[in-house]
Amino acid sequence: MRLLLFNLMTDEADPVLGFACGWIRELAARCEYVDVITMYRGAYQLPSNVRVFSAGREAAPRPLLPASSSAAAGAAL
Repeated sequence: MRLLLFNLMTDEADPVLGFACGWIRELAARCEYVDVITMYRGAYQLPSNVRVFSAGREAAPRPLLPASSSAAAGAAL
């Protein structure tokens, strides 16, 4: 069986979502392949039949407003 798993974070060091790595390990023991699509990829050690693909949220998040717009809004006050 092949499994595709979506999650928010694959990072064993995370205090809230770090449990997902344990789940992935258990699923990998029962599946031929496990592909994980995650929003954030951090530090982890997973079996060789697991591939983790990131949506790239490891980079610094972009601000909601451009810097010039927020400066202009502050000047208007």
